[in-house]
Amino acid sequence: MIEFLDSAYIVLNDNHLPAENLARGMMHELLLAGVPSRIGIGKRTFLRMSFSTSTHPTGTIFATAPFMGTGVINAYRAERCASRGFRIFVHPSAIAANSERAPWVYLRLADAECSASCSRQLNVMMEENDAPAMRKALAEMQADVTNPRILLHYQATATALDRCEAALRAAR
Repeated sequence: MIEFLDSAYIVLNDNHLPAENLARGMMHELLLAGVPSRIGIGKRTFLRMSFSTSTHPTGTIFATAPFMGTGVINAYRAERCASRGFRIFVHPSAIAANSERAPWVYLRLADAECSASCSRQLNVMMEENDAPAMRKALAEMQADVTNPRILLHYQATATALDRCEAALRAAR
């Protein structure tokens, strides 16, 4: 795992399922803990360069851990899509081959939200009974928010939770 400013990059092997499960579990716990977050999942290459540290004469320690790759770019592009809300956005490179067999996992974004970098989100609910706790946590997070631009993210998240719950219900 690499932490960068307010971001974390987690690199996994080529198996889709752990990435999906990890992202869904993380988002579920972050929402319940009241931490607004967005996750982007991408697939392809990842390169990590040499890690180094140096100390400035003032005592400040500088650490560098350069990394790059198309997997990083794809995840970034998915997370930075125009869609609002605290959701898990999936780049087309990371859509599992079995996604059509489990449509309740990969939810298609509304047409107005779709782009070349992202047209699907992962369902953050593991079970239908997750919905009340997640809605309550979202309402508590939103309680003191007055900025209209930020409120759009909460409204988009509430709409996404409705879609997640409906998809789970339809799959049962």
